[in-house]
Amino acid sequence: MAVWNGQDLDKGAPTLGFTLATALLVPDFVRQALSQEGLFENVQDTQLTPLDDLKDWMRSDPWRSGDLFSRASDLLLAEERQARAAAKKAGVEFDEVGFELEAMEEDPGFESFDPEWAADLLRLAVEEADSVQAWCRRTHGVDFALAASFQLPDPRRHRVFRREDIGAALAAHATPALAQAVATGRAARLELAGAFQLDLSAPGAGPSFGRANGVGFVRIPCADPRCGDETVAHLSLAYPLDSEGYFLMTFDALRRALTLKEFGDE
Repeated sequence: MAVWNGQDLDKGAPTLGFTLATALLVPDFVRQALSQEGLFENVQDTQLTPLDDLKDWMRSDPWRSGDLFSRASDLLLAEERQARAAAKKAGVEFDEVGFELEAMEEDPGFESFDPEWAADLLRLAVEEADSVQAWCRRTHGVDFALAASFQLPDPRRHRVFRREDIGAALAAHATPALAQAVATGRAARLELAGAFQLDLSAPGAGPSFGRANGVGFVRIPCADPRCGDETVAHLSLAYPLDSEGYFLMTFDALRRALTLKEFGDE
């Protein structure tokens, strides 16, 4: 039996031991989490997935008002709008895929965001939850979800944790593959990427957090999950099971660091 903070990991996703007072605080939680010194790397290159869904929703309602919507629209779609206008003027069809591929080639940081913008794009989804959710259900037949990536530091060069402690945490939660690699003296390649996962749903519904396909989840409950008249939000930390011990160790440190009263922590 795998146990973490007194919770059986095999009986559904555990909780972080930290409760947000309201789902409206989800973006602030993600921003402050990414800003914790030494716990995450490459935070200036945070990616949101699937960002195309958020962009398609914005394209579907270009006249929507609001400061955050306007700023996000300028960030995500301003250059595309210019390219579309140029294509229309030239009398040619706009190639959206070709435009994005060219943008990625010219800018390695295309659609990578710092913690502030990553949080603001999540905030847009939360504040416009009813509209985003209705669009996603109508277009794709599923609930809306948006994940903000994070990456753990190379455990050999961690600025907060000792290598020995990381090794002990990995051993305590070793998968068969990792245990075999250690037993045979082979260097185990650790997966270091995880995500802050935002899921929207109707009240009383929500995602299923299982341990499957090599991925585990730690839930961050919201005392009041409402983020619209017809929508609630769910926040979780998704991580690779092969590196479970290292991620759980990081989540423990994150829980201890984030004790601000406005989050309404347990």
